[in-house]
Amino acid sequence: MSETGREITEAEMQRIAQAFVGAANARDPEALCEIFEPDGELRPSVLVGSRSTYIGHDGLRQYFRSLRDTDAGQMVQIAEVRRIREDQFVALVRVTLGAEVLSPAALIITVRNGRIARAEAHLSDEPTLIAVGLIPRPR
Repeated sequence: MSETGREITEAEMQRIAQAFVGAANARDPEALCEIFEPDGELRPSVLVGSRSTYIGHDGLRQYFRSLRDTDAGQMVQIAEVRRIREDQFVALVRVTLGAEVLSPAALIITVRNGRIARAEAHLSDEPTLIAVGLIPRPR
């Protein structure tokens, strides 16, 4: 179970995924801070820079500052949201640049107290992520 003693709902997973993608697409660190725990961790994909881990709200702000030099304007679109465990889900996404799809990807998000405790991005397709055990097969 999650730290709150209950399973996150489908609606919460959708809300959090949409808010994460909206903040990322808008390049809005404060919107991202609103949905992250104060000690939350973000591990972005290599598409947006180094494979660093950014910790806490100051870390999220640093992440957006680090994007300034490398930002090509890529956007994220959610294809599907799927539960992994009671407190964790995956948002399968497409990374796009204009009308072109650059890569399939996945955001694995762990929730604590209704906010993101950890978010990790992977540039890979769904079958590969299933094969390596990062996400479950669809039901």
